[in-house]
Amino acid sequence: MIADLLENCGIRTVLIVDDGYDEAPRLADLGATNPDWATFFDDLTEDDEGAIAQAFPGFDLDDADDYSKDEAFLQVVWALKDEISDQATAHILETYEHDQQAMSRFLTEIEGVFAGYGLEVARAGRDFVPHSADADLILIDLFLGAQQADDDMSRSIAGLKEVLENRADSPPAIILMSSHRGIGQKRGRFRDEAGVFASGFRAISKDKLRDTPRRDQILLELARHRADSLKLSSFLQTWRVGMEQAVNATSADLRRLDLEDIAQLQSLLLDDEQEPRSSYMLDLVDRLLVHELEGIGPIITAARALDRMDSSHHPPNTMGDNKDNLNLIYKTLFVHPNRRRLDAKDGFPVRFGDIIALKPNAAAPRGSIFSGNADSVFLVATPACDLVRDPPAAKEALLVEGECLAIDAAAYDPRTPDTTIVIKRGNQKYGVKWKMKNLKTLTSTRLENLLAKDDVIIAGRLRTDHAAQLQQSMLSGTGRLGVMAAMPTNYPIKATILLPNAERTLVALPESLRGMCVVGRANNNKAARIGFDSSQLHDFADALREFEQTTHERSQEKLRGMLEPDRLNILFADGFQIDLTKAMGKGVELKLKTATDEEFKPGKVFYGVDATLSVTDPKALQSIGLVFEISEKLQA
Repeated sequence: MIADLLENCGIRTVLIVDDGYDEAPRLADLGATNPDWATFFDDLTEDDEGAIAQAFPGFDLDDADDYSKDEAFLQVVWALKDEISDQATAHILETYEHDQQAMSRFLTEIEGVFAGYGLEVARAGRDFVPHSADADLILIDLFLGAQQADDDMSRSIAGLKEVLENRADSPPAIILMSSHRGIGQKRGRFRDEAGVFASGFRAISKDKLRDTPRRDQILLELARHRADSLKLSSFLQTWRVGMEQAVNATSADLRRLDLEDIAQLQSLLLDDEQEPRSSYMLDLVDRLLVHELEGIGPIITAARALDRMDSSHHPPNTMGDNKDNLNLIYKTLFVHPNRRRLDAKDGFPVRFGDIIALKPNAAAPRGSIFSGNADSVFLVATPACDLVRDPPAAKEALLVEGECLAIDAAAYDPRTPDTTIVIKRGNQKYGVKWKMKNLKTLTSTRLENLLAKDDVIIAGRLRTDHAAQLQQSMLSGTGRLGVMAAMPTNYPIKATILLPNAERTLVALPESLRGMCVVGRANNNKAARIGFDSSQLHDFADALREFEQTTHERSQEKLRGMLEPDRLNILFADGFQIDLTKAMGKGVELKLKTATDEEFKPGKVFYGVDATLSVTDPKALQSIGLVFEISEKLQA
């Protein structure tokens, strides 16, 4: 089945990249100390010295310290290793040769494994870039170097990045392997710096690469979602190429504007509006650039291809620790803080869309608009043109009060139009619920005095369309502007899995699960979906098997049912939806639907609460099955 999937999705060749394939070591691979080298030189025989001198002209033992740092000298020693006495070479080569022999056995085994899937196998060492042009799948070592140092990882990343840049139109699928215990933590850096999409990238330890079910799962996921991953890569690459075209076209338009046009712009518009040239020109460039991007046919074609993504198999949750949709949403809602440097100097010290806030944990200044609630924030709702004139048309700025919310899945509701999903106060993120009837007005002088205080900040400036949506809601209450809908928000979670033992006490599995709670809308209702990192599937299954005999007999059937392969795949691929409100109370029953629409109920889910305090009835506890106790991991 896996071989057919690989064939059908176009994965027919695999390149295995490992420094174990290198024909000769480098100095950093040996781990040899200065005493090791000193002993090597001491143990050289006259015949050894003669052989080296013939291959390395000018060889002189008086320069031994320099030779121990010379890559060329090492290559000579390596080439002569069968001629030089073992007593000498053992001190610097024995450990490396032993490790290489073990690695060679492993690589030969893995070559056979991947050939068994019908793949054509190629191999390469550290200099793998020239061999990567036609590989559909690259299996690459995290550290291309025996010492597994940071430079060895950087070498692997840099090489793969070059491969992906060379093959931007047809990137290979990537499997990262390593014997290093920290591969799970390092895979995020590898993905980001090399520039791969998680949908075309997996990571696995070398020892688990021998495990057929784990290996099959990875190949199944890569093959099943290969076409959609390529669509996503194609869209990004087409956009990057199109961006250069759009920049060139916009530059050509701007060159047609010269000094006389800027002077006319100033005298016939900006003087009257009292708007800085800098701000106007930046707005103009933004709009010209977007217009050019919208006109590039290949970008539209690549974007339309995203509509044809296959939704029959839900992509598994991967690398949840490295996702932060809230940061993406923040960038769509707010202009960059540097943009405020282009504000006109005259008029009010704030502009339309500015959000005035206190720094986190700051005390409210006495007699200020923050008195009584230091967690309030205030949106400037006065039109921009009324704030910048000299004197400004507005006597006072109109402010709408908002309340900072905890930035978690429970607080967020995508159906509420009067909510700003995320703002930043310092390095902390919050959401804001706007109170449209709580209005305040402040003169320019009072605002200047307020903002002069150390603890009062402009937390951000909403983009015009989002600020105008809130302004309209405040003014009319009858409708809102159509703006780009925010992405579903994801919240990193960890889940402790508990099972009742024979004494009807909940006992936790040794390892918790990493994942995401994704909150969005479904049928115009708030919906939350839980997904776990698919790389944990087999470890989770192994842990369940170890607990089977100690689990209460009335929960064993649910445990064994959860071990069915199709149900495990549903848990770690599709995930499940829950009612967060119920899950934060007495818990909610976990329901998994397989491909045959069979509904399986393995246990209960608790979100943000202690399950042991929520389930106290011994009879209910003994048959509860698997308990998923989920908590959010705070985002910076």
